[in-house]
Amino acid sequence: MDIQQTDKNSFKTAHWRLRCGQRETEGGIEKLALSPLPVATEQLPLTINKFLLINPQKLLEIQGQSTNVSLNQFSLWGQIYTLGAIFFLLWLTSTDLLVVLPILILVTVILGSIVWLRFSDSIHSSKVSISPSFHPQKQQVLITLQTGDIPRPCLVNDSSSQSAGWQIFCVLAGAITFSSGWMLLCGGKHLTQLWLSIAIGSIIFGSFFLYFPIKPWIVYFFQSKKNPPQDHLAAIPWEEVSIEFHQLSAVSYVGPRSMYQLSIRCPLPDESERAFTIGLPVYSQQEAFCLYELIRDYMEHGAKGLEHTAAAELQTEAPDYGRAAYWREVKQHLKNPLTYPFWQLWSLISLRPFAHWYMEYLLDVLPKKNIHREAAIQWSQPIPESEWAKPSEQLQEANRRVRELYVKGLDWESPEVQAVLREYERV
Repeated sequence: MDIQQTDKNSFKTAHWRLRCGQRETEGGIEKLALSPLPVATEQLPLTINKFLLINPQKLLEIQGQSTNVSLNQFSLWGQIYTLGAIFFLLWLTSTDLLVVLPILILVTVILGSIVWLRFSDSIHSSKVSISPSFHPQKQQVLITLQTGDIPRPCLVNDSSSQSAGWQIFCVLAGAITFSSGWMLLCGGKHLTQLWLSIAIGSIIFGSFFLYFPIKPWIVYFFQSKKNPPQDHLAAIPWEEVSIEFHQLSAVSYVGPRSMYQLSIRCPLPDESERAFTIGLPVYSQQEAFCLYELIRDYMEHGAKGLEHTAAAELQTEAPDYGRAAYWREVKQHLKNPLTYPFWQLWSLISLRPFAHWYMEYLLDVLPKKNIHREAAIQWSQPIPESEWAKPSEQLQEANRRVRELYVKGLDWESPEVQAVLREYERV
């Protein structure tokens, strides 16, 4: 399978792209652009999350799912809790199952769909999507693009609050009206003609309201089966990739909180409004800068070999998410016979063995069956030094100038460094 090769002439002017160093607030999200023009930030290149790794071809890769076992345990517990809620409702209503059947079906469909879509999306992604990879010799980022994809319906759509309000109203009004009519019809043994008409009318009106939120899903599934999306690989030039630090301040039930993310946005060929986005959660702006510097340092110095970059430390870490990692944990806890039975009991209750197996299945087993695997492996091979892509003169000059300022004690956010970036800015 061929890989779509792109260069700077393959892209239209991206309206979403920020200039290097530019700040902007959109939809409550504060954005700070670290690139295009990926200049050095003089931060320590490192990562503490579990999304970056060195793949078998010795290239830096971003996993679509964190390899943090505890995080995935928590997610699995959420799925089990959801399924448990369905079975609890079945048990709770076993004596009057017919009366509450509409509510039970509605809750089962909603909760069951959440669980099914989450698992099916993860499995499908592992089968058809290649994890984004960075090739320092080619100065490219390999991504999986999807064409002909149909947007999945969403109950709450930020782009149209009026439409979202109507959808929520229809769900609530339809569920209440339909259920009331059904309960009246099933609960009353001797209904008068008036009450019978009210019950039937409530069921009809409830069905009418429920039709509006259900219709988009019916259309979505039929169109997805009729015209499935097509996936293909594309190699995006590194200097065309925009990297932004995002900060969202919100108020939750525990009080004010902030969420941070390093967003890697790749432009799409012949597109000006959309981008392929990779979001990496971070705990602070400092961590985001360090993570960005790790990727930037790898692309600048990785052509000569992984050992010349800070990313080399990633390959020394043994995978801690598979079944082998679980048995290492078992052997470690067996050293203490007093606490081992309690640890093993909690391990089984918290689904830790299943979490290890499921992550190995997603991250190791399914990728070997990926339809783009051979093409990605071929793209990942090293190339002769004479064919290495060189950083642009613009980037080399900007890096030289900012590093001179760093020697003087200035940092990336200082006015002097930002002035240099503005001289080279491009959109």
